[in-house]
Amino acid sequence: MALHIPVLQALCIQTLTGAVLFGLSAMLAGDGLTPPMTREFAIGMVWLVLIATFATYSVYYTSLRMFPAAKVSAAIYLSPPVTMLWAWALFAEPLTLTMFAGLGVTLVGVWLTSKA
Repeated sequence: MALHIPVLQALCIQTLTGAVLFGLSAMLAGDGLTPPMTREFAIGMVWLVLIATFATYSVYYTSLRMFPAAKVSAAIYLSPPVTMLWAWALFAEPLTLTMFAGLGVTLVGVWLTSKA
C-alpha cells in the first residue's frame, strides 16, 4: 500500500528529519547548535534554503509531472558533473582525467536513458 502525501508535507517531513539528525550529530560531536553569525554564513543559508532546497525540489517535482520518471532519474546523475564544474569555476579545484572519464560515462548514461 503506497502512501500519497502532498509534496509540501513530504518536503516538510524530510527537512525536519534532516534538521533533527544533523542537530543530534552536532551535539554529539561537541560542536553545539549555535551557528557562526557571519555574513558568509547568512549568504550560505539563503543559498541552501532558497536555491538548494525549494528551487531544486520544485524543479524535481515539476519534472516528474512533465516527463517519465526514467528521464528525470537520469537527469539527477548530472548533479556530480555540474558540481565538479562549479567547484572548478568557483574554487579553482583541479580537474583530473579520472573526473573527465566519470563525466563522459555519466553523459553517455544519461543520453542512453533519455533518447527516444
